[in-house]
Amino acid sequence: MSRLRDRLRFSSRTLLAMFFVGYFVVAAGWALATPYNGAADEMPHLIRAAGVVRGQIAPAPVDAVSGTGAYQTVPKSLVRPKCWQQQPSVPASCDHFNHDDRTPVRTPTTAGRYNPAYYAIVGLPLLIWPSMKGLLLARLIDAALVAGLLTLAFSAVLRWFTNRAGVAAVVLMTTPTVLSLAGAVNPSSVEMAAGILLFAALIPLAHGKLAAEPRMVHYAGIASLVLLTVRAAGPLWLAAGAFALLIPNRWAHIRELLRMRTMRIWLGALAAAGVASLAWTMSMRTLALMYIDPLSPPFTYKQALEVVVLQQWGTYLQQMVAAVSWLDVPVPTYVFAVWLVALGGLLMPALVVGSLRDRYRIVIMVVIAWIVPTITDPANANLHGFPTQGRYLLPLFVGAPLLAAEILGREGVLTAARSRTMAGWIAFVVMPVVHLTVLAATMVRWQSGVSPDPMRPHFNPFNGVWHPEFGSVVPFVAVVLGLVAIAFASWAATNPSSARGDAAAETVEMPSVRAALSVA
Repeated sequence: MSRLRDRLRFSSRTLLAMFFVGYFVVAAGWALATPYNGAADEMPHLIRAAGVVRGQIAPAPVDAVSGTGAYQTVPKSLVRPKCWQQQPSVPASCDHFNHDDRTPVRTPTTAGRYNPAYYAIVGLPLLIWPSMKGLLLARLIDAALVAGLLTLAFSAVLRWFTNRAGVAAVVLMTTPTVLSLAGAVNPSSVEMAAGILLFAALIPLAHGKLAAEPRMVHYAGIASLVLLTVRAAGPLWLAAGAFALLIPNRWAHIRELLRMRTMRIWLGALAAAGVASLAWTMSMRTLALMYIDPLSPPFTYKQALEVVVLQQWGTYLQQMVAAVSWLDVPVPTYVFAVWLVALGGLLMPALVVGSLRDRYRIVIMVVIAWIVPTITDPANANLHGFPTQGRYLLPLFVGAPLLAAEILGREGVLTAARSRTMAGWIAFVVMPVVHLTVLAATMVRWQSGVSPDPMRPHFNPFNGVWHPEFGSVVPFVAVVLGLVAIAFASWAATNPSSARGDAAAETVEMPSVRAALSVA
């Protein structure tokens, strides 16, 4: 059987189908496990989506919620009071609201000013079923969008990462934060997936690895279009990523890019989309943040800056991994340690062996991602608190590990065998530990609440006073099966005998598990 397994071959289309199914099933598992309004700010986004599909595209930007937002008129079944959110010890069983009341109500939402493009897509089921059924279908649409963008990212790295190290980087950066929000109604999930796709395509364009690959231009164009439309900060991350990768480059190469007809068409389309997005943001005052109760005593700028540097910088990284529920899940420390070790295994060697230009590109992406909230949050702390979360920064930060993987392959540090080793450890060890631990901890929080005694925490994700609509076993098993599919596809994609993925019929030989996990 082992010999037969070693001889298994998969076409590139089959591999990509496995990646899509794997990520969709993981996100679907999160969608099934999550209670109503179980992900951060899901209800405001849900109300916005229900309003958009009912024709309320551009509501008046008024002081609807603490100085921001707008009003939408939606069925009452979608508007529920909070009873457990941001109260860690309270399980989701307290939500007894009527799911079937279709009475139209005018309700405020903090997402009322946001660009309607995303909401018009995910909100379609809510037009027919403004209930938990419609919400589950809306979540599955979001899951499909995220899985599609991630599959394109894998298509990109399979084509230009000859040592397949990019597979490991994409798998590592598709964290529980990304996939838990992919199982919810929240545009951050699509934005993060678009960031991964953007750098998977931009890095080969910046390094001149075109090889008659207009497909990379299409991939970068799709990612850029998403970043320009789904969230107001997206254009900033797009500009920063392009600056880091394309500006410190040979002008001859940039002119070569601009001579491509496909590139010129996409630049024209993105310019139009960018103008439209900017016009929407300015006219709707989308960047207006929600006011909070004044800090007492008020922070000086220096005090607020110290909070950001000493506390928030580390929190950003943690939230990139596990910003789940309403940030009220006590995730075991080893989860972050395992993920950071894998991340450091990419970034640190790349900074050592890369050229000065390589180092610049990595550093500039990290610095811009961190410096933006370091400037903005302290300046407005007494009005808005510290609103930045790690998931907001991930669309730019993800470029650093992807570029690091490319550098390590280009400089010969990650040979084909070592790339297989890295991909094997990340797919078969890091990913299950991180994803399943975060899922179990989150399900326990929803079903039982956080234990008041830290020495005797709840630990059974299949027990509790509240259970998802399809039970607790189904979503957990779905996530496990999805992770297996992703790991299997990652394992197959790192075979050294596979050439670049130019042809759809390309075959990839399946290596053994021992080879995938062996130390090179």
